Amino acid sequence: MTIQVPPAELYGLAAALHGCGDTAAEVAGRLPASAVGGPVQPALGVLVDAVAAAGGHLAEELHWLGSTVGAVADDWAGLDGSLLAPRGSVAAR
Repeated sequence: MTIQVPPAELYGLAAALHGCGDTAAEVAGRLPASAVGGPVQPALGVLVDAVAAAGGHLAEELHWLGSTVGAVADDWAGLDGSLLAPRGSVAAR
């Protein structure tokens, strides 16, 4: 079974993953730790810390995945370029 995906689509996927990673990295900065007060405040602090940590880890994973997909696209494009004959010529088998 083969999966045929043009390298341009892989580059698009890599860029989208990096963009999602950038958004996930902003999670910690958007969470107010002192929005409620009262007896719920300690639990809110724990929740905010957990969500901020999860957002940070998700951002790292998305950036890693985007870089991996981009590297695959680079390799795939390089392989295509080495296997395909230039236009107008014939490749020997």
